[in-house]
Amino acid sequence: MKAKNIFLLILLASFCNAQISGYMGKRFSVGYSNYFFPGLKGPGASDASAQHEFSPAFNAVHNLNIEYVKSNRKMLCASAQYMKTGIAYYKEHYDDSVFGFFYDATYPNNLDYRGTFSKPAVLTSINYAIGLKTYRKGFIAPIGKYQKIDFILLFEKVKYDNARFYDQYTDTLVKSSAVGTGEYNYTNFSIAYTLGKSKMISNVIILDYGIRFAYAPAINVGTVLFSDAIATDMQGYYRSRSDMRIFRQQLINFHLGISFLAF
Repeated sequence: MKAKNIFLLILLASFCNAQISGYMGKRFSVGYSNYFFPGLKGPGASDASAQHEFSPAFNAVHNLNIEYVKSNRKMLCASAQYMKTGIAYYKEHYDDSVFGFFYDATYPNNLDYRGTFSKPAVLTSINYAIGLKTYRKGFIAPIGKYQKIDFILLFEKVKYDNARFYDQYTDTLVKSSAVGTGEYNYTNFSIAYTLGKSKMISNVIILDYGIRFAYAPAINVGTVLFSDAIATDMQGYYRSRSDMRIFRQQLINFHLGISFLAF
């Protein structure tokens, strides 16, 4: 009798398969998320003050995500991102106590901007990211607390008003290559670390939230302290300014996302 029972157990086991990783056997999810935080210095994309003044702003990055459950506690992630923000213009700053006046800062080639300071130069960026989520012990992807590492490639575009620059010594409008083309493209790179938590709703929707920290290696001591001194033309100047703005924008953000189990 015992031998017969053992045979039946072995026969039943041969028809059983372990459930694959993922929630209810589904491994792919697609969705939308946003990284957002008040601007530490600003400006935003549509409203600004002069460079040496504070410009209230709200940083935001839109993300389209696809994620794949690789194992019980790991997910592979990929996303396409879009962000839009601003770079403030420098404004001549007068101080009667020092030689009658001085300029707070100048652009390359002794240029001053005399346009509308409330409308900043616009910095947009299309980014592509790949990452790895690792869920803590006791949780099974895609539900629970996790940490995530991302590597992000940023393709940036800066557009500025190149028709309102004056020579600071002759006080004449400058219309030459010294002012630049008005538009430049740059490539940047960032590394991000996220602490988050995800919850399942109605066995289909995944709600994801947390906090994200990122570092753009293009920022270094030279860029921070001598960004104006090392810029010899407008392309170099806006390269350093976009690096600084991206650094502030990426530094710290809240994360909120929603996605659904696809298959």
